[in-house]
Amino acid sequence: MNESQAVINVAPRATTLANISSNAGSYSISVSGGEDDNYDLIYVDGILTINPASQIINFDKPADLVESVGKFNLTASADSGLTVEFTSVNTDKISISGATATVRLPGSVTIVARQLGSQNFLAAPVVSRTFCINPKKPTISSLGEGTSEVVLVSSGSAGNQWYRNQIPIEEATNFNFKVLSDGIYQTRVTIDGCFSEISDGFNLIITSNPEPEGKNFPSVFPNPSNGEVFIKMTDVSVDDQVVIELTDGLGRILKSISQRGPDTSISIFEYGTGIYFLKIKLNNRTYWKKIMKQ
Repeated sequence: MNESQAVINVAPRATTLANISSNAGSYSISVSGGEDDNYDLIYVDGILTINPASQIINFDKPADLVESVGKFNLTASADSGLTVEFTSVNTDKISISGATATVRLPGSVTIVARQLGSQNFLAAPVVSRTFCINPKKPTISSLGEGTSEVVLVSSGSAGNQWYRNQIPIEEATNFNFKVLSDGIYQTRVTIDGCFSEISDGFNLIITSNPEPEGKNFPSVFPNPSNGEVFIKMTDVSVDDQVVIELTDGLGRILKSISQRGPDTSISIFEYGTGIYFLKIKLNNRTYWKKIMKQ
């Protein structure tokens, strides 16, 4: 016989307690109610299995921060709507409580986002994000300024790279640096490939070193001054080009003049009391003069 269920007088019904809103799990299926003139119906109950759904985590890479930020919030979400948990791989550098991260040390850090699942959702694939807690901008202090034994000290205890006149100094990577020549000094701190801002310039003149004497040696007067400063250069012809720059203690150029001839002046009247520097460039030589504004 080639008959289908369509020949049965009254088709049986299958019922279960599960519905579209039911949690994942196993539910019994009961069969009953069928009738037919030609067939005896045997009922076999079944099992309906609702499997947990998969889920994913959306966790964008945090922007690089500076260690001085202190605390910051972490943001991630699971498409299941369940709460995402965060852990720190580098607990010496960053700690986490809930969704709040606290910076402890600078360097490269990795944060892991997890959602362990629930009755209705499988655990989400783990998502890791690595970013930088950049060292804060270092400051420079000095020991022995005004002598030939000047040592510059960085506020960064490790990872320094010292610069002179914006050029890296080879093997100058300690937190302190003994200065051997005049110039504008800076340092930058690097930890785990994470960079600080470069420090402000520290304009330094080794005052106890004898300055070159003889032809073109400049004299500056009066010093201290509260207005006009005169620069006199001996044995300089009227055709010799002279460039003079006035800079502050951070190496910023405040004023620049260019002329030919042996004598000139520059006004410091408009600047506040403090230490300034004259950079005098003459015949392929450079002279530095420290001046005091009263």
